[in-house]
Amino acid sequence: MFPRAMPGRLYHSPYFLHLYLVTTDDNELYKTVIRKQIQDWLNVVANKKNQEWLIVYVSSPESRGKSARFLGVGASVFDRIKSDFNFKKERCVRVKLYNDVSKDADSWTELQNHMKDGIVNSLNQQILQYDEDTRRFDQQRLMPGWNYCQYFIMKEGLAYTFELMNLFDEALIQYDELEASFFQTLAEQGAPWFAKFGGTEPEDDSGDILNIKRKPYRDMIMQNTISIFDFRMYLFARQCQLLFRMGYAVDICQRAKVFITQFARTIQEHQVSLISCFRESWIYSACMNVIGHCEELVAVSTLPSEVLTFYEGAKADLLQYARMQLDSLGLASNLFPYSIHANMRGLETANLELLNGNGAAPNVQVDARTVADITNSELKEAMSSIAAFDDLYLKITNRAVKSCDASAHSRAMWLLKGDIAYLHYTRNRYEDAASIWETMVFKYSENGWTGLDNLVIEKLAICQKTLNHVAQYLDSCLHLVVTSEMLSAERVSHFANEFLWAASNLDHVIKKQDSAVISVAILSVVNEIGDDDGLVVAVEVQNHLPQAFTADELRLSLTGGDMGDHHCRATNLKVEPGANKILLTGEKITISGTYTVGLTTLQIGKLQLEYRSRTSFRVTGNPVPVRILAGLPDKITFGETNNSLQIKLFTGHQAIKGGSLVISALTPVSFPTMKSVLFRTTSSLEETAHAKERTIDTTENRILLPACEQHEMVTFYVPFNESNDTMSHEHKLRILLDYTTEGDKRFTCAVIERINLSPSFDLNYSITYSPTGSLLQYTLRGNESVPIRILQARIDLTPIHQPVAYSDVQGMVIFHSQVVPLLYKLEPNNAPPSDVSKKTASYEPSDVKVQLTLNYYSLKEELEAYLLDNLSRCLVERNMAKYSACLAHFVRESIVPNIDYLCYAVKKSVSLPPVDLPALEAILNSQPAQIIKDIGDFMNDFSKKFSVISEADAQQAKGLTIKTLVYHTESPLCKVLLTAKVSVRKAAATAEGVVVSKPLPCCLRITSAQWEDASSEIPLIYEITVDHTSWMFSGKRKQAFTLKAEGSAEFPFTLIPVKTGRLLLPQVTIRSSSTVVQTVYPTNSLSIHSSAPLHAQIALGLADF
Repeated sequence: MFPRAMPGRLYHSPYFLHLYLVTTDDNELYKTVIRKQIQDWLNVVANKKNQEWLIVYVSSPESRGKSARFLGVGASVFDRIKSDFNFKKERCVRVKLYNDVSKDADSWTELQNHMKDGIVNSLNQQILQYDEDTRRFDQQRLMPGWNYCQYFIMKEGLAYTFELMNLFDEALIQYDELEASFFQTLAEQGAPWFAKFGGTEPEDDSGDILNIKRKPYRDMIMQNTISIFDFRMYLFARQCQLLFRMGYAVDICQRAKVFITQFARTIQEHQVSLISCFRESWIYSACMNVIGHCEELVAVSTLPSEVLTFYEGAKADLLQYARMQLDSLGLASNLFPYSIHANMRGLETANLELLNGNGAAPNVQVDARTVADITNSELKEAMSSIAAFDDLYLKITNRAVKSCDASAHSRAMWLLKGDIAYLHYTRNRYEDAASIWETMVFKYSENGWTGLDNLVIEKLAICQKTLNHVAQYLDSCLHLVVTSEMLSAERVSHFANEFLWAASNLDHVIKKQDSAVISVAILSVVNEIGDDDGLVVAVEVQNHLPQAFTADELRLSLTGGDMGDHHCRATNLKVEPGANKILLTGEKITISGTYTVGLTTLQIGKLQLEYRSRTSFRVTGNPVPVRILAGLPDKITFGETNNSLQIKLFTGHQAIKGGSLVISALTPVSFPTMKSVLFRTTSSLEETAHAKERTIDTTENRILLPACEQHEMVTFYVPFNESNDTMSHEHKLRILLDYTTEGDKRFTCAVIERINLSPSFDLNYSITYSPTGSLLQYTLRGNESVPIRILQARIDLTPIHQPVAYSDVQGMVIFHSQVVPLLYKLEPNNAPPSDVSKKTASYEPSDVKVQLTLNYYSLKEELEAYLLDNLSRCLVERNMAKYSACLAHFVRESIVPNIDYLCYAVKKSVSLPPVDLPALEAILNSQPAQIIKDIGDFMNDFSKKFSVISEADAQQAKGLTIKTLVYHTESPLCKVLLTAKVSVRKAAATAEGVVVSKPLPCCLRITSAQWEDASSEIPLIYEITVDHTSWMFSGKRKQAFTLKAEGSAEFPFTLIPVKTGRLLLPQVTIRSSSTVVQTVYPTNSLSIHSSAPLHAQIALGLADF
């Protein structure tokens, strides 16, 4: 089965299984010849030690036909063989061939299984024999004459046996045990069986350590002439060969790393007998040879991604180890004067001189004397010049970087990249060095190697300053200043100056978040209450640099409320080392709430240091001097739909340079887009001052305000649409105001205005016509919760009539739901109009409407104007006018709503409520104590001075806005006035009067009382409405007729009473198609007493008896 070339021909036979093939089907031939041959063969092979045998009978289709038994009598050759050679263990197998591939395959498979069993049994027996022999020989180790090389040959025979049977794991175990036994024997007895250490033959420093054919290693072992160096090479190569056959590239690299590292120490111990740089050359060559063989294995293998990752990691270790030998050879040859693996503390002075521009890169000279004896051609070429060295250095390092990246060994990868950058740095290739270092800055710190980061960044700073990369140079200086534990005070000061220099020489703005150069703490946020004051924020800036510097600006933003971010700033700051307290000012906050400090920015040149503290402060909002009011227009017409709001802006003592206003609804009200707005500006102090008008286009629904002077009122109108679904006429608006004063101070505020779209009064009227003059009566009903004072009520009519008022309402106060009548008599004007004929006057059109005009204001507005007017005057007297906006807001919010307006309306005077000191202190809580005391004293004095307010004093207030309500009614005048009268005929008047069931003749007489129309006759229709429970009617109840000017018409009819008592006369109605006709009905409300007949009265009288 196997050749006799066993290792060292240690055993007499390499055979495992003997086969005897029988193909005849002739029983006679079997009896006479073959049986004896089989017996002779068995006599020979059965005595073979540790070997198996098997008889194979092969039958073909032809042989089966020839040997068919007749009627089942007789046995086949195979049966006779089994019968003649009967053993406990089955050793006979039959192969039936059918000339069919599928059927023949089963037969061959059965034969293979029997052969496999036999070979395995034989192998097991031989292995047991090998193991017993080697164990016996190992137990004789301490006996004289024992030889490790002989033991190795015996043990290796067992390993070869496993290898021949593809049991590579078992074979590898044998070599691992040989290696362990070698170290044990070396420690116990030394190495008397090895001639010398070795390594002195040509190419020992560069030969392929995995090539077992490079030297006759086995012959030297058997002859006891092998050196330790060669023996270790052979043993390691055999181990790797088995791993190669198993496809374990990862294990090969890992074993190679351990073996090369350990054996390198042994080589170092024998360096005296070796050539110069032997150790470095051998390590480099061994690593590269192992990697080369593993690459070939991986290229032809299909490995899972996880295994490839481990392989790349192991390969990276070998590449890095090889590259380190290149560093050492470069140092020995003066090709690499500084190494990142060497002590770099001595470079501090050189680095500082280079930063200052006083140093230069080291002058590299080639000296190849120390590497002349090495035999690795690749290394010899690399040591020949700087360019060749750099080429090989970068090639190997880049391969290691790729492997580290593929295996996720990030730390090793960054170290290797740093080596590449440092090589460029030593060669003055600053651009290449900086491009690598900038990608790996702070990577060391992320892995806990802060010291390495500082060393790298120092050299990176040299590159960046040389290349004039100011922004990157600033980052490097910033890091070195912040992490200055490893720097001397001189170098820290130097880098701090360089940092400030770089910040001032940047080409563009650079932002840095949370830099440790400074630390920022927000101490307080105070919203000052002065009209022109704003927000003051106290900030503590801790300067961690060793020297002072000048900052261009310090600013921060506060987030909260409805006005967006609020910004505060301070400029041109001198920041000393240590703590610095800086006050920042900004726009006033008008809405109370919690505000969060957002971004704090310190700007040095074009460097912006940003810090986010997320600290929150409670800030009390203070009003701005400019006041905004929104509501219905001052003049409205009752009954007409109003689709515009009136906005008033009072500037107070501030002059507005420009601004904008945005209105949004909080209830179902919408504002259509406006292209432009008409502004009307008047003086709020002089009522007779000339008004100015100006139209300004809007921008993105933002109303742009015109420039205004002090104490002016700007009025404009904004259209709106009220939702049809809303049931309430009360709405809320939010008005955002943003304006700038003449002093370029910016103010922003948000105002919530409540709008009531209902008029202050409900109005209706009635007209009573008369030939001598019509009566016009209005009915007013108050709708306001606060009483309303009416200043004037007047009506406007045609010149030929004059109204006579029967109600005097001037100065009258109307309460909520109170009904007040206004009665006017409209009489003809007896004075003849000039240049107008009587005829012309008599035919004046009658479609002229009567206009009622009411001028009024609420008692709340009256008292508020009085208090604010006196408040402003008192503040000026006390030199406290700067607090006018704040205190006016306090009066409007805390005093005015708490006044008893009903008491004021009834008693003509009212007592002010006491000052709400807690509310006042809540507004002033962040102010200095002296300001709080002064304002508190002022408000107490003001409350005492105006504790009682009379009606006479309040009506003298300035700045009251008088509102006007206009009400239009139909004309109460007519051109044709008729009289329709029902009368009883005199003949019907008897002594009995009106008696039940007795006819009562009546007459309807229609007469023209006034005729001023141009037509001579008018068609009319009369209709009599009768109560049939009271009367029976006879006649025409409805009839058309024509009435002439100054004429009359009579229509008789008869009534019969049907019951006794007071009976209303029938109602008469006159209708006409003309609108100039009105009718007076004098008898529509008259009644007649009806009595019972006389005989009925007598009967009733007798019944009483």
